[in-house]
Amino acid sequence: MGADDPNRQRARRHALRAHLAQADLAALLVTRLANVRYLTGFSGGYGALLLLHDRTMFFTDRRYERHAAARVEEAELVLAFDSIVAFGEQAAEPHHRPGDRPLRRGDLIKLDFGARVDGYCSDMTRTVVLGPASERQREVYEVVRRAQAAGLAALRAGVSGAAVDRACREVIGRAGLGDAFSHPSGHGIGLEIREAPRVRVGANGRISPGTPVTVEPGVYLPGFGGVRIEDLAVVRPGGHDVLTTATKELLEL
Repeated sequence: MGADDPNRQRARRHALRAHLAQADLAALLVTRLANVRYLTGFSGGYGALLLLHDRTMFFTDRRYERHAAARVEEAELVLAFDSIVAFGEQAAEPHHRPGDRPLRRGDLIKLDFGARVDGYCSDMTRTVVLGPASERQREVYEVVRRAQAAGLAALRAGVSGAAVDRACREVIGRAGLGDAFSHPSGHGIGLEIREAPRVRVGANGRISPGTPVTVEPGVYLPGFGGVRIEDLAVVRPGGHDVLTTATKELLEL
């Protein structure tokens, strides 16, 4: 049998999963393509394997959808879309495209990403720091964290997108950073990554119960970097359910 034999790959995944409990790990994310192929047989240029105790998930994009479906057995296939990874002064661009600037100690790192499952999208953003955060980085991060909390507190069925946006902007404005918040506070999400309703100035339509929306204020300072925090939430009559579970504490890597 060859190196890409499905029976061998299945046995490798099962053996690796058995070590999760021994190591007190909830999951293992495999991103190096050589290891991904060793465990799954997937030979495409973009893929990641997530092993959990009770299931397997495989992440790729639409270029490799058929290949992954054919090669990666017993896995839930999750299709991703373009992510944003921006650090240092480049994080001051809300939707930065990658460049050649290397990551440096002390950089803010903005991570905006999501996935598609059964055609439906998710979206989230977190900002971290490589190494210890400076006092100014902590101050800006805390302003954005409070702004995002205020936006979520305003989110419920029947409220307008403008009201949620205003709740975010008021916090950032009081901190003297209103001019550094240059985009809407969120958007609807579904079969497309950005759908109605809009969460922005002038969006007076009422948000219906059951609607998934993002709340994602940010502050972007040229030469310094940027901070954005984004959650995906489902609107309910009395409030909302946040689907994003990642911590919003400022992580120092």
